[in-house]
Amino acid sequence: MDMRDLAPTIAAQQPFGVNDEWTATHLERIAVSNGRRRDALQCLGRFVYPVELRTLAAHTVAMRNDFSVDTIETDAIERMAIRLHHLDIPALSAAGLLAYDAESQLVVYTATDVTDQYASRSGSEPRQLSTL
Repeated sequence: MDMRDLAPTIAAQQPFGVNDEWTATHLERIAVSNGRRRDALQCLGRFVYPVELRTLAAHTVAMRNDFSVDTIETDAIERMAIRLHHLDIPALSAAGLLAYDAESQLVVYTATDVTDQYASRSGSEPRQLSTL
């Protein structure tokens, strides 16, 4: 499926329209225009393997609130997982930044050229292998 075919899906969540001339770059810009999406990408960049949705949600909540992952309440994780599942992951997936399997609820990067741009990793943040 061509990325332009997915543009109306993403545009429905945005305050402006999309035409047939939009490119993957425009879809990427739309996808990362939201702070929560950028935070989720940055958290996803910490993992070597595909990560469970709940794990990504916990790390995203922790990052957004400057808390330790261990202190995040289950309700906050569930709310974030729902937002990611229904709003953010579809937009990021349509832009080609990640892939998501709804059945297994696993998320993984699909584009390496944007990983450093949106999910920057410093030398002090090792990539993790754990899940919740």
